[in-house]
This record gives sequence, structure tokens and C-alpha cells, in this order.
Amino acid sequence: MPTYQFINIKTKKIVEHVLSITAYDTFKAKHPELERYFGTAPAFTFNGRTVTSGGGPDNTFKEVLSKIGEKYRGSPLDQTYNRKTVKQVKTEQTVKKHRAKLAARAKGRV
Repeated sequence: MPTYQFINIKTKKIVEHVLSITAYDTFKAKHPELERYFGTAPAFTFNGRTVTSGGGPDNTFKEVLSKIGEKYRGSPLDQTYNRKTVKQVKTEQTVKKHRAKLAARAKGRV
């Protein structure tokens, strides 16, 4: 059964109760002075390792995401997990500048 944390609105004391999901609603109705408390992210045990939710991917998975981003240059995944070199930034700026010039020329000819 899940363990729920509640905070007493008047005393600000945090208490824990082990309740089934079906008993949760009746418990809340009987105890209006208690409010659900979400102080810390829940922790799970997976293959002997404790993992907290909301912590983001671990380093191994970040490496996988980085390799996928390398295959799709310029994608949001690439921008998030791969750093650009100075040369790459300057090249992108030059290409953007020349594309703007070509677009301006094309508008002028039409």
C-alpha cells in the first residue's frame, strides 16, 4: 500500500499514513485539517540502484541522446546534448548571412 505524507494546516506538522488507494478518499473526508504534502520526489529502487523521479536522465542515457543528436544536426536533441565548437557557430552565422542575401536578391528580381 502507498505511504502518503500529510501536513497539518494548523500545527504545520508532517505525518505519514499508509492507506490503500480506495481508503484515501474516505480518510481525506474524515480529516479536513490534513493536506497532502509533496516535500520530496518519490524514490524507486531499480536493479539495486535508488532512482528519484524528476532527476533527469543518467549519464549513460545522456551519452546515447548525444549520439542520436549527432546524427540529426540542428535538431532540438542535438542542441540540448551537444556543444558547438566556435568553428560550427561561425559557419552557421556565415551560412545564415548568405541565405539572407540570396533571399533579398530573389525578392528584388521578382
